Amino acid sequence: MTICDPPIRLKASGSKIQVSSAELEKMRRDFRSHFVALPGLLDESLTAQLLALVDSVKFCEPPANHSRATINGLLAGNQLADTRLSFLFNDDGFFDFIRAIAGCPPIRAFGGRLIRLLPGVGHYIRWHSDGPDHYYSEPEFKSHDDVSARVCALRLNLSRRPYQGAELQFKAQDGTIRECSDKTPGSVVLFDPLKVHGNAELEGDLPKTTFVGWFYRFNEGESVPLLKAIKNPA
Repeated sequence: MTICDPPIRLKASGSKIQVSSAELEKMRRDFRSHFVALPGLLDESLTAQLLALVDSVKFCEPPANHSRATINGLLAGNQLADTRLSFLFNDDGFFDFIRAIAGCPPIRAFGGRLIRLLPGVGHYIRWHSDGPDHYYSEPEFKSHDDVSARVCALRLNLSRRPYQGAELQFKAQDGTIRECSDKTPGSVVLFDPLKVHGNAELEGDLPKTTFVGWFYRFNEGESVPLLKAIKNPA
């Protein structure tokens, strides 16, 4: 696991990326093998703003056509918070950083959504990947999210208090499981969308709130303005 401190910072005003070549190479290796953790990515002021934003969100059951085969949790009742959080990561400097560690083509946009898991009510995130083999089997995703264009997945912890269990886990082809146990508000994890991942069981009596999203590459011949919305990402 890669632990990065303030050389990589994301503020409301934009990104600050000052990483040595050795640090960058380690992140590339970690991205290929499991995940990259960025616990110091968001500064304290921005984290406080985002937590306040989440406090104002009314979470609701997903629409009836939303598959619960993999994920069963609550979604933001309107898209305002999802849109504000997505705009934060639509940053040219951060796009360049993602390209550097993921080795991917130019990135056109980032889109994501909030998910809240509650303890004791059967909420879960089971083993799955964020690639087309998983999502294209679920019809409701086809109309609004070009899953095949995802080049990097992001998870941002927006739980105000440390929850118990529900660690983000990654399963290798040999069955080995790696776990990201950092539960600091504002911590970020980056990983290959094709990696199989899921959550351990949520325990205790506190919810887990996560902003999940993806960086999308340009498709061949495509020219899309940077902040053109990706509507309702999965």
